[in-house]
Amino acid sequence: MKNLIIVGAGGFGREIFDWVQATGAYKIKGFLDDRPQALEGFNISAPVLGAIEGYEPNLEDVFIVALGDGKKRVMIMNRLMQKGGKMVSLIHTSAYVSTKAKLSDGCIIFPGCYIAAFSQIGAGVVLNFNASVGHDALIGDGCTLNSHVDVTGNVTLGKNVVMGSHSVVLPGLSIVDEVVIGAGSVVLRSIREKSTVMGVPAKRIF
Repeated sequence: MKNLIIVGAGGFGREIFDWVQATGAYKIKGFLDDRPQALEGFNISAPVLGAIEGYEPNLEDVFIVALGDGKKRVMIMNRLMQKGGKMVSLIHTSAYVSTKAKLSDGCIIFPGCYIAAFSQIGAGVVLNFNASVGHDALIGDGCTLNSHVDVTGNVTLGKNVVMGSHSVVLPGLSIVDEVVIGAGSVVLRSIREKSTVMGVPAKRIF
């Protein structure tokens, strides 16, 4: 069994630790974090192994990057891979991922998620609790779909898009890179420039 290293010992990383440990999918070697004391006060049976940049991967290591910022997540993934590190995707046992969907490396698929047939999920994408991706959707690298998000069929999300909890993108729409969609929003039209949108229907606020 490979040794899993979780990059990031904040709340996100600790969540990952909890459910990976519960499922027994990997032996958890520890965390990489630039804060040596990041786990103080938490009941975590794995150490902080050191800073992110200084760690040299070995053949038994595999990595998952548990940082909330999608752009930073992918950047750190690429740096580790340049050193020979191997990324894995973590898919909770309660999630459904179609055998006809395609997932890139470094994805984190939380409990209760649904990924439909013929969808494509980019590198370092996070689907939080009960998020769903419809058929033929394209999700760009570094996207973060928070809990109860609904990306419907034939939707395209560019890189590093953030969707707040309970937000929806209606079928066939396209969203460019680095758009932020506020919690509870419903996107009725394609978004063609970097912006923050919110509301029902979603409108630009920044």
